[in-house]
Amino acid sequence: MHSHDEMEKICLDLARDADPDSASALRVVAQNYRVSSPPAPQDQSFEFRFKIMLIFVGVFYVLFWTPLFLLLRDSPLRVNVPKGAIVEQLGSWDPSADGRYSTRTYKFARSKTYLADPAPLLVFENDVQLPAGNYEFEALVPENVWRYVTLTTSDGSDPRFNGRRYYVVLP
Repeated sequence: MHSHDEMEKICLDLARDADPDSASALRVVAQNYRVSSPPAPQDQSFEFRFKIMLIFVGVFYVLFWTPLFLLLRDSPLRVNVPKGAIVEQLGSWDPSADGRYSTRTYKFARSKTYLADPAPLLVFENDVQLPAGNYEFEALVPENVWRYVTLTTSDGSDPRFNGRRYYVVLP
């Protein structure tokens, strides 16, 4: 893209070699380049907008997210996952007629790893171990890639709606 001065010079050079009518028109155009202001700047480049966005994200992170994270570090919303050699979170609960709930576990089914029952498997409600009487595991079935876990929650509530997480743990 040429500057205003360069465009004025180009128009005057062309006017020297042009016929009188064209030369007159080119001189008017050259004069317009001399008296007009430079064009408004083009849209900001992608790189400039990207840098502004990065600065905004950085400021947001420092001013808002970091204090919020520090304030909610010990929040009741944070769930601690129990420790163990293998941990699987349970979900997709099916209610049974006796008031218990069943789901499937896939990490503790019969496989090359577990030809026999990997005992003792424990069930945790959030990070608290449920009493052994509150849960049971279906026996290993060679054809299945899963096995059922049936449990009763610590307070008898429905695990689909009580807001707690349930884990099977091999200590």
